[in-house]
Amino acid sequence: MRTLEARIRRGKTAIREARRRGLNTAAWELHLLQLWETALATAQSSSEFEPWVLWEWRRVSIPEWRRILDDASEKGDSRRQDYANWMLEEILLDPEV
Repeated sequence: MRTLEARIRRGKTAIREARRRGLNTAAWELHLLQLWETALATAQSSSEFEPWVLWEWRRVSIPEWRRILDDASEKGDSRRQDYANWMLEEILLDPEV
């Protein structure tokens, strides 16, 4: 069975592709958000320290990286914007990106 992290990554990829095709992704996005919440809850209830720390770091880091992305967009800093997008999408698994 795939890990929740892998399922979230796959879901984000599927949503991006569906958006490119002009499909309605609202239900998929809701499911992705639920997967993210499940991953966080599972990590919090797990006896393993590392998964909890990783998911907690993701949870608390997302707002700051969203702010960095907005700031970079406003200033026209494409390198910083690309990096912030990468952080949000690939590392933090932001369900809203």
